[in-house]
Amino acid sequence: MLKLIIILFYAILKESETSIESDDISYYLSNKVYPNKSTEIDLKNLNLNDQIKIVFLIHGWMNNRDIEWYELFKNGFLNKTEDYYVVEVDWENVALNVYSEAAYGVYKVGNHIGDFIVTVHKTNKIPLNNFLLIGHSLGAQIAGAVGKRVTKLTNQKLPRIVALDPAGPIFTGLSEDERLNKNDAKVVHVLHTDDDLLGFPGSIGTIDFFPNGGSNQPGCVDFRGSFDVDFYGSLGEIVCDHVRAWKYFAEAIINPKAFMAKKCSSWKHFKNNICQNITIFLGDLSINQTVKVK
Repeated sequence: MLKLIIILFYAILKESETSIESDDISYYLSNKVYPNKSTEIDLKNLNLNDQIKIVFLIHGWMNNRDIEWYELFKNGFLNKTEDYYVVEVDWENVALNVYSEAAYGVYKVGNHIGDFIVTVHKTNKIPLNNFLLIGHSLGAQIAGAVGKRVTKLTNQKLPRIVALDPAGPIFTGLSEDERLNKNDAKVVHVLHTDDDLLGFPGSIGTIDFFPNGGSNQPGCVDFRGSFDVDFYGSLGEIVCDHVRAWKYFAEAIINPKAFMAKKCSSWKHFKNNICQNITIFLGDLSINQTVKVK
């Protein structure tokens, strides 16, 4: 019944007349030459090196480009030996709406970013294989919408989406066409840290990482099965598992071999050491196999 209500409610939202204006979304560029200076992008005057990879960062609900992980990720990529551009996407004007409206905006925000990427791709002759999307929570769902849009416009898939604990509420009851899924890029690299409350439950990508089982992270309050608990604790306690996704990945950017995972069919099998002899690292952005890891 709950699933039906969610689906019907989302169908109503999709019919809404809510629109996204061009100035509701902005893009800020950083590079190694000016690592501490992010400049708002003007597509008319954008001149990028077509050999350098571009990382797009997409924040979640109730956030903007001042979110802590943007700075951590930007510094992580710009301090690598390989050259990167980092683009901070700011969709604050939509993200600060109530959750249901922000969730509805996922597709329109995703289309806007997808159009932006295709324009950059065409005007600067940058191969689509040079683009990397990283999104957290609703930002991860937006990344899926971006992937769909780019594929529609170019008949090509983006090489990789990194989805950090993609948002679950509302999206759990939707079909793959209406949420992030394994077909949104050549590789959909998903990290689950709160898949029993704020994140999406179960495998959703081509590579799914489930640290500590994917739900209750060390040092966080365990809210599993506790929707009737007194949420009198701080907001930080409630979202602790959820934000742990970007904290893990921030470290993985700096040290790509910091988190080794095994291919397993379940968390129980992992704890009982019943896994395949396949290991990969969370921060390895070259892996392309289909893996469910713990």
